[in-house]
Amino acid sequence: MPPHTGVLPARGPFPAADEFALLREHCVDVLVTKDGGAEATVAKLMAARELALPVAVVRRPSLPDGVAPVPDVAGVLARLGLNLT
Repeated sequence: MPPHTGVLPARGPFPAADEFALLREHCVDVLVTKDGGAEATVAKLMAARELALPVAVVRRPSLPDGVAPVPDVAGVLARLGLNLT
């Protein structure tokens, strides 16, 4: 990673006040977040807006034609033809 950068691994959602405090405490000057859905993302976007921070939202790419999503680990194992029981 470039100097003066960091990753803050945590699982939200968190209240907007906590997101605001985190952004200020770490002197964040840009917010990069995944598009995890409204409930998980709203508070951090509100905090970024209050601090007038630029925001980059990373969206999941579309699946290629003919590829169906698999909802869980069991589905992945089944698709791969693996039976671990």
